[in-house]
Amino acid sequence: MSEDSKPVFVYGTLRPGASAFGQVASFVRAVRPATLPQAALYDLGPFPMLAPGEGKVVGEILDLEPAVYRFALQTLDRYEGYNARLDRGLYVRREWEAVLDSGERVSVWVYVGAPHQVLTARLIPHGDWLRWQERGA
Repeated sequence: MSEDSKPVFVYGTLRPGASAFGQVASFVRAVRPATLPQAALYDLGPFPMLAPGEGKVVGEILDLEPAVYRFALQTLDRYEGYNARLDRGLYVRREWEAVLDSGERVSVWVYVGAPHQVLTARLIPHGDWLRWQERGA
């Protein structure tokens, strides 16, 4: 898969049905449910943060429209506070392997926080931000 077509794994406010999905919906060609292994999800109040960990995180893979792929990725980078040129920001965009419900593994981009950023945050034990939001914890 080319770097210009790698899908993006979303797990928080950018998930379909969540508050910020509308900002990227027009760039999305397909949505596929998936999980991200070797990751943990933390509650930072108005949004979650994924960090390397022992669990798995629930989310969706967004396949972006090829005609607007670069623009879509730049839009996502801006939303996540990531500076691709300097490779730093609130989140960093990293390559990871997601797992579809079928068991197929897919190389994706994902926005990741640093372990020090989640030291005092509350762990979301089941790794599902939307479920966490529905139940209020």
